[in-house]
Amino acid sequence: MTVLTWDGQREAIESKLSEFNLPNLRFEYLGVRYVPFWMPGPGVYPYYFFWQWHAYLRARQLHRLHRFDVAHHVTYAVFRNPSYLYLLGVPFIFGPVGGGETAPRALRVSMSRKAQVFEALRDLANLFARLDPFWHAMLRNCACIVVKTEETRASLPLKYRAGAAISLDNMAQNQPFLAGASRREPPFKLLYAGRLLPWKGLHLAVQAMAKVASAGAFRLTIVGKGEEDRRLKEDVRRMGLQDCVEFIPWVPRSEVLALYAVHDAFLFPSLHDSGGTVVLEAISRGKPVICFDLGGPPLIVDRYCARIVGARGKTEEQAIQGLADAMIELSRMPDLEWDQMRHAAMRRAQFCSSDQVIAHVYGAFRHANSLPAGCANSVVSTEDLAGPLAERPDAR
Repeated sequence: MTVLTWDGQREAIESKLSEFNLPNLRFEYLGVRYVPFWMPGPGVYPYYFFWQWHAYLRARQLHRLHRFDVAHHVTYAVFRNPSYLYLLGVPFIFGPVGGGETAPRALRVSMSRKAQVFEALRDLANLFARLDPFWHAMLRNCACIVVKTEETRASLPLKYRAGAAISLDNMAQNQPFLAGASRREPPFKLLYAGRLLPWKGLHLAVQAMAKVASAGAFRLTIVGKGEEDRRLKEDVRRMGLQDCVEFIPWVPRSEVLALYAVHDAFLFPSLHDSGGTVVLEAISRGKPVICFDLGGPPLIVDRYCARIVGARGKTEEQAIQGLADAMIELSRMPDLEWDQMRHAAMRRAQFCSSDQVIAHVYGAFRHANSLPAGCANSVVSTEDLAGPLAERPDAR
């Protein structure tokens, strides 16, 4: 296998590769010197466009030498950004990709004007993808399209939807285990970890905390940084929640993982995440989850290990009340049911093992192309990763 990836992650990849014996895995590090690289934000897309063409040209050179059997585009994991590896003339896999998810309009009311404009522009970008001839040409030449959610499948042209497989790209990296004590001691402790962005729904979570403050002892720890940091802290002060909402700046992943052991449940009120790696991390440590029925998180969890709050067709007030009700329910749950929920979370994580996820993607490819199981020489395009050994950012 040959992996084409961004040269900015070469040191991290080589360091990780030194821990393994993988003689059949080769990395090609590519960069675009004449286009500035701005990340994150919209400014990254010009770079991405040229990087994809550069990746195709390099893959074409390598194809003459190694004769690839399969080409697979992994990232960017956004359905509206085309890859050009299909031009190699070998079976081409696109995905898993997301990005077709959208924040319900009714839940944008209390967003800032800037955030509302961003969401509207994102909606337009999803529509304008249909005007991209390269995107349509790629879809026509896909041997297999894999999407992360039903919302992204619905964003594809009608003729491609039935053949698109659904599979999350998140993988449980370690054997699931129960982290922390089984008994809950007041206050009921909720954890959020991730970027502080408007569409992560934390402004709704803070309002839900205001509702439960009089119903018992609750504490929410928010780990991360982002453009919503100042606004969220102002909301906490205005609502008098300083004693029950704590902010922790961005910390190393190892420290975030340690926080699961001292919290009871994980709160993830995102409005359009296509994946939600942190949700998988939470259930891998036996932590029940509270999330909306939007995007990828409700595909990772189920009713046995989570409270999936209905947000479709609801007002902001109804969605906030749903979060509050879920918090109260979990805090008052009998010990036996609570322990069963923790074990259900751990078992659910086992369905997201690397073997399971890989089988979903390549199983769909073999089924679509009537191919037998087995290894093939492949080229993989993964522009924004430190190789497939590192964590992926969420699709936007």
